[in-house]
Amino acid sequence: MGDLNKAKALYLGAKGRMEIKKSDLQDLEIRAPISGVTTASPFHDGDVVTTDDTLLSIYSPSGMYVEYSLPAYYKSKIKLGEDVALEVMDHSQKIKAQVSYISPDISDGMITVQAAFDNNLDLYSGEKIRITQTIGKYDVYAIPQAKMDVSCTIFPSNSTSTQTVKIIENGTVVYKNIKLFNTDDIPFQDGEYRFYSTSGTDIKPGSELVLNCESPVFKGSKVEISKKYKSPEIIRG
Repeated sequence: MGDLNKAKALYLGAKGRMEIKKSDLQDLEIRAPISGVTTASPFHDGDVVTTDDTLLSIYSPSGMYVEYSLPAYYKSKIKLGEDVALEVMDHSQKIKAQVSYISPDISDGMITVQAAFDNNLDLYSGEKIRITQTIGKYDVYAIPQAKMDVSCTIFPSNSTSTQTVKIIENGTVVYKNIKLFNTDDIPFQDGEYRFYSTSGTDIKPGSELVLNCESPVFKGSKVEISKKYKSPEIIRG
């Protein structure tokens, strides 16, 4: 009888400790419903985890955003609430987002931008997105193609390069840095060659552009700048 009572006491003690352990485990359980979407866990049965490991993440699918970096040059050009076009790579779907955050600080010459959107496509965190954003407008100038010398060297084959050119404004020679305005890398459009100034200064229509930039100026082939208009500045990433 004494052995039975002893065994019973051991059993009850073990049962009590098991109930305590079960209670401790319940405190660690994630209970449904979860007000969000859980990501796949990187761990599997038998893996060893520590207190610093993240088992899974929960995010709200309704208030999603994309985060990207831009050169600090654009900091003064973008504003909160501006539209950003998003294209989901895996779905070929297009989404309209708005700039919701612009970092106040510059790090390594870059700024961080966030654009929020309504997640009507049930997208998941980490999906690949293509971003297109229009950053204001800049001045584009045009030269009539019919008036250009065939030997003109101002527009090189590498249309992305910047050229220093001579311009005659009111009889005075000035130097400007210009760059081709690219539409599918074709600067020639609608009978015109188009470019924009990267000097940060205006060029007046009616001024003359010295095409071959030779010295003295009168050796150059001069062509009048015929037009000036606004064109959207677009970034893609």
